[in-house]
Amino acid sequence: MIGIKFIIKNEYSKILAKILHDIDCSQYMWKIENEEVLGEQGKAFFEKTNYNNDEFRKIIQKEHYPIFLNLQMHYKNKDIDDIENYNQFLKSSCQLIIFIVDNVFVEIYTKDQSILEEISKNAVNYDFSNIEFISKNPDTYKLFSKYCKLLCG
Repeated sequence: MIGIKFIIKNEYSKILAKILHDIDCSQYMWKIENEEVLGEQGKAFFEKTNYNNDEFRKIIQKEHYPIFLNLQMHYKNKDIDDIENYNQFLKSSCQLIIFIVDNVFVEIYTKDQSILEEISKNAVNYDFSNIEFISKNPDTYKLFSKYCKLLCG
C-alpha cells in the first residue's frame, strides 16, 4: 500500500494532531506547500512554510480548519525538493505527504508502512469516514497540486 484516503468532519479541530497521533516524527521537519488553513478568529494558521518537528507539534495542538493543504514531512538536514507528482515524491527526501481538499477530503502518501498503519488506526479511532487504502501507483494522480486530484478518484 502506498497511501490512505478518508473524509474528516467539516469543523474546527486538531485534525493534524489526530492524523499524526502516536507517530514518531522526531527525525523530520515539515514543509507547508500550498495551504489555506484557518486558526483562531479566521486568521492564517501557519505563519511560515518550514517547521522543525517540535514547532510543528506545538502548533497542531491548537484548533484549526484546513480548507486545503499540501503538507510534507522530510528528513532533517536533507535537500527539500519540489514535489509535483508521485514519481518525484518517491525520489525525494519526503517521507509523508498529506493533502486536504475542500475542508474534508484527505489523501496521504507515505514511504513507511508503519506510519501508514498508525494513520489507519488513527482514522478509525477518530471516526473518520470512507477510509480506503491506496494500493497501486496512482496513475490518475499524475500531478500533485494544492487541490491534488482527490475529487476525481
